[in-house]
Amino acid sequence: MRTYGMRFRMSVVFGTLFILTGLFIELFRYYGIPFTDYKGSRAEMENEMFTNFSLTADLHKERILSWIDERKKDMDLMAQSPTVRSRIAAIGRLIQNYKAQGLKGDELWRAVRKDKPSRDFAESFESQRKVYGVFRNLIVVDKDSGVALASSDTDDVGKRAVSEDLLKDIARSGSFYIGACPGYISGDRPDMVMAVLLEDDTKTDRDPLKGLFLIGFIDIEECILPLLHIANGLGKTGEIVLVDHDRRILLPYKYPLKDGVIAVPLKYRAT
Repeated sequence: MRTYGMRFRMSVVFGTLFILTGLFIELFRYYGIPFTDYKGSRAEMENEMFTNFSLTADLHKERILSWIDERKKDMDLMAQSPTVRSRIAAIGRLIQNYKAQGLKGDELWRAVRKDKPSRDFAESFESQRKVYGVFRNLIVVDKDSGVALASSDTDDVGKRAVSEDLLKDIARSGSFYIGACPGYISGDRPDMVMAVLLEDDTKTDRDPLKGLFLIGFIDIEECILPLLHIANGLGKTGEIVLVDHDRRILLPYKYPLKDGVIAVPLKYRAT
């Protein structure tokens, strides 16, 4: 049986120790040294990654907030437009005149939709909707009944334009509301909802716009999604998650959840 000399055994031992030492040095360099302040390069890379994510999220947040502020100004300009306000008041008088003639229900609203003030208002509103370029629809709603008194689409007039829950949220908001609801045209994609109170500061019973809201519906996916894709820094799989005050997602995720389920906007809550 062959035996190895002392020199060979020492070479093996010291070689092994050298390899293990180098291995431990690399492990400590990457993972850090336990019970010390040195956390290793892995922690540094994670901190740098999260810092980049935070900066990217802040950049997108500022961009979206700036965009929302611009849309709020658009709504305020429309709500304070003398032409818009006078035409809404004319429609209000028209409705009262028809009611005085004994019209009600579907008969009342068919007459309102066909009359000139309603058609003129729809044309004017449709023009403004196209000018601003982001609103899916613009309607004037009675905050007590939720019925549309005027709209960029005359087919909406006389119909309940918003859900009872959304109407309550808008009424509680004061002079301005922003939120989300199932799509105005189709419920598969959520809409951003902006509402501005039309009544004047005096809030007198004589105000023809008393209790009325101007509501604009905006396709979130069409208008907001492009804003989220402007900056880099998210990698191939990273994404910005947009949620409402109840943590319901407003845009679909890029990928399914871990269990393969597709997260549905306004139904899935981010955790």
